[in-house]
Amino acid sequence: MAQLSKQWQTITPITQGKWQQQGSVLPLIIYLFIFLSRYFETVVRTIQHPLMDNQHFILFIGISTGICLGFNGAVSCLAVWKQKR
Repeated sequence: MAQLSKQWQTITPITQGKWQQQGSVLPLIIYLFIFLSRYFETVVRTIQHPLMDNQHFILFIGISTGICLGFNGAVSCLAVWKQKR
């Protein structure tokens, strides 16, 4: 994953030995996946689709959202930790 995120980052040199990193596409992809999974779950609940009774569907939505939220928290903590070093 680190290799993927480095390909999309824009690094601009500021001065000798210093650079500015514009951002990464990785948090955007994570936020998008979380939004889409929560949106899909809400739509399924609203229309009372029989898929909501499927335990595998509920488990998939819960695990995927939890993993993405945890990964996003880890990426954020890592960025703060690197800034403080």
